Amino acid sequence: MIRSLSGQPTIGSCTPCASGMFTNKTKTLDTCKNCPKGYGFSTTQTVCTLCGTGLYHASNAAAGATCKFCLASTQWTSQVTACTKCATGLYQGLNTAASATCLSCSAGRSAASASSTLCATCSTGKYQSQNISDSYNCKYCAAGTEFVSVSQLCLACANGTYQSQNNQQSATCEFCVPGTYYVGTINPCPTCPSGKTQPTVNLSFAKCHFCEQGKYFDTWKTDCKTCSAGQKQLSNNTLFAACSSCLQGLSPLTKVVGCTACRAGKFSLACCRVFWGKN
Repeated sequence: MIRSLSGQPTIGSCTPCASGMFTNKTKTLDTCKNCPKGYGFSTTQTVCTLCGTGLYHASNAAAGATCKFCLASTQWTSQVTACTKCATGLYQGLNTAASATCLSCSAGRSAASASSTLCATCSTGKYQSQNISDSYNCKYCAAGTEFVSVSQLCLACANGTYQSQNNQQSATCEFCVPGTYYVGTINPCPTCPSGKTQPTVNLSFAKCHFCEQGKYFDTWKTDCKTCSAGQKQLSNNTLFAACSSCLQGLSPLTKVVGCTACRAGKFSLACCRVFWGKN
């Protein structure tokens, strides 16, 4: 039997197999060999040993071949193939597990990464709705949706309400507050234009509006005020609507109708008064 360190036969003498190579033949010309896939090295003079179930060796050209466990974040497929990475959302956190398998978190739970060793329950206000998780970590509700529970998809905001954040814990759809108006389910409500008002709480599709006839503008988030006695405001579409008095010699018919001339014998500065006699 003639062998060389390189694994090639040589003439004249036998040479021990290089470390990690073997041959089990005697009295014959032979070459030293590496262990094939699925086998691990034993000694230079004995055949390689079949990898145990759940271990692998995936190369035909590795000296000193060793059957291995899959590393964390990978799973076992066969004795002759390399371990495969866990799909996104799955985990396997052990380095010495035979037949390692990637695992899934159930709804309401998640793994932090592929190399995690366990699932954790979502913190309040976040969710994971899949029974076979497809992502790491629990999520916040997206803008336009609101939180239901740790194991359920977020619900779309009802028309007329909004939720504008993508990282809000326990996100809730809301009505526009007084002084603002509605522009969509994913947008915050802007402030009313100057001179308009929106005074209502919990109003769906909130809109800012002008003060109606007979009333004047106070603030953008409070009701328009009624004109005082003897004053008028005749417009339904005026910014910063204001009440005014009639000119001298005229009297307001109502708060929403124009002035009229005083009757004979009466006069007006801010309202009609008797010139002589009784009012």
